[in-house]
Amino acid sequence: MKEYMTTIESFKAYMLGSSSPNYVKRYCQQLNAERWKLFHNDFSEPLEFMCDEDYLFFILKWILKYPFEDLSFEVYLQVAMTPDHDIESLIKPEWIDVLDKRYKPVLNELISGLSKECKCC
Repeated sequence: MKEYMTTIESFKAYMLGSSSPNYVKRYCQQLNAERWKLFHNDFSEPLEFMCDEDYLFFILKWILKYPFEDLSFEVYLQVAMTPDHDIESLIKPEWIDVLDKRYKPVLNELISGLSKECKCC
């Protein structure tokens, strides 16, 4: 576990500190105490399953722009929809099956719904 994840206070300090990108700081500045707890809890799983912490922070740029209910799903979705990377290079091998079982049906349903709405295909 990353040292900054050990307590909410250390998590806040890291997310609002100079190591975090500005878009993370902007997102975090508007969090109340309850949402800090939720974000701390939500952030722990993607941090555990991603191979590259820098890439996790990179994709947060798009995720944090909109409300989300499940940060792990949003991270999985961003990774799955990234054509220039293999999922195996971004998600730890022991997590791929876990996340696929949990989220692949939802992802397939989203893709199916989009293709039905598309008038060009």
